[in-house]
Amino acid sequence: MIFGFNSEVKYEGTSYHVQSEVRAGGRLLDTQVFVGGRCVGKRSTALPAGEALSDESIREQLKEQHRRVLEAVREGELPKRLAEPNPGLQWLSVRARLDEKRMVLRFHIDLVPARVHARLEADGTPTTSAEADAAPDGTVELELPFDSPAATATLFLQTQAADRTITQKFRLHRN
Repeated sequence: MIFGFNSEVKYEGTSYHVQSEVRAGGRLLDTQVFVGGRCVGKRSTALPAGEALSDESIREQLKEQHRRVLEAVREGELPKRLAEPNPGLQWLSVRARLDEKRMVLRFHIDLVPARVHARLEADGTPTTSAEADAAPDGTVELELPFDSPAATATLFLQTQAADRTITQKFRLHRN
């Protein structure tokens, strides 16, 4: 089933078009905000990997995300709310030992307990993945095998905590 939401909202004389839809084979909830045809903000949320969800469940989650973005526009807080990491993530260190063909990621998340899934892609092709639980203090350490000659890679971190799943995307470059 293909579905989405479109809304027009005015705030301080500016018209905002808010568009929400399901992407990436039904696994990503995507809400974009446009002013004059130009995208000025975006919120994407990945659905839990490997979990079967009904069309109605996906529709309700998309509807809630759309509602929250509309609320942010109406309250004049769109930039602030879209910029908020959800949950917050603070990098502690990234060590890439290319001679050992591995990468170690250490970071802190604000929301615990949480399970973090990392997926690394090089040249658009998934190369490796790993999972770990956040420690009680929010520290997470993941080790990823990495044996790609690519100059750049994309790291996807999916955090699952309570009833929320948040996906963050990072671009990595070799020095």
